[in-house]
Amino acid sequence: MKIVRLKFPGNYEDAYVYMGWLNIVTCNRELQCINLDYVARDIDAGDNSERPVATFAFARNDWLSSESTRELLKNPGVHREFFNAFDHFPRDYEVSLKKGQYSQFHHIPIKSSVMLDLMFYNHRLYIGGNDGLFHIDIDWELMDVGQLSEKRHDYRCGNLSAKFGMINSSCGGEGLHACFDDFHIYDTGSKERKFRKIADKSVRTSWVDSGIANYASNSNVDLYQTTRSKVSKSVEGDKQLATDVSGSGAGLGYFIKETLRQHDVVENSIQYYFNNNRFFFVHTYDGKFYCFETRKNPKGDINIFFTRTQKAEQSRILSAHPVKEGLIIETDDRVFLFSEDRWWTIFEGPVISVRTFRKSKRFQNLVAITHEEGVEVISIIDENSF
Repeated sequence: MKIVRLKFPGNYEDAYVYMGWLNIVTCNRELQCINLDYVARDIDAGDNSERPVATFAFARNDWLSSESTRELLKNPGVHREFFNAFDHFPRDYEVSLKKGQYSQFHHIPIKSSVMLDLMFYNHRLYIGGNDGLFHIDIDWELMDVGQLSEKRHDYRCGNLSAKFGMINSSCGGEGLHACFDDFHIYDTGSKERKFRKIADKSVRTSWVDSGIANYASNSNVDLYQTTRSKVSKSVEGDKQLATDVSGSGAGLGYFIKETLRQHDVVENSIQYYFNNNRFFFVHTYDGKFYCFETRKNPKGDINIFFTRTQKAEQSRILSAHPVKEGLIIETDDRVFLFSEDRWWTIFEGPVISVRTFRKSKRFQNLVAITHEEGVEVISIIDENSF
């Protein structure tokens, strides 16, 4: 496994890679946008022994998946030299940006005292705050960040997710609220889009194919199905729009709990539930992973299967995020890569936020970690997959 990183020192709250930019929220409530293409080219131009590691690692992960690159890497000599260059990349490469070089600063026009989550989706920035959910429109060609925000609801919003034009806002005890067709793809004559309540409690959501996994707590999960319609105009690559949700959501959680009881796992021993697309993981306080897989039957119904159990690191999991090579697991005192039943430490120490970009075309290998001293952008590539 090749793991290389860039460090961006500073006093930051969060970071998100989108549209070729590393978008960092500063403690001054500004959005610092750093062009990763320019940063990578500058690094590669400076040292031929590392070229073109920075571009493949931090700007164009999609080139690794191209047919031409894979054909080249079938040559043993090319394969060896290419991945040796990753080994020669400086272990702690600190990016020093001069004022105005490759980066821009934009004011974030919201007054929330605490920003709890952010998400870029379909060119728009969504921010969950202690006093509600907001969005800000951005013109990415002109890099024009809107000077006005639109408030979408008044609930404390701690987590955001989106797919099929649907925005999910997790508001703790106030429930899960969702907005359908947030970009007016359907021409109904109405420009108003409102959030409506889907579930009574929600700390976070994630997507399972076309369904929504709603976590009422870190140790409880339900699955809701969406109904969708095809559209000619895509939203973030999706040519379907979610129009509604169906079902009570209770089947998945009930099946998992009943299966765990058969393995003598009681409910109060469960520390954290999470999923990576259709695979669900249950982590217990004694450091075990129980894995479940969801599959659709010919009728379109979801069936759930218990697949395996395995030993995990005995740390309290705070969050889990998918990357192309596996899962990024945040704990109290470090961040791990979990891949093919192995654990790699990719960052030591507590962090402020961890983000991955599995749905992105160009940044599926990236992890953005914000901590007390700045932001680290980490690229993870498995040389054995080539």
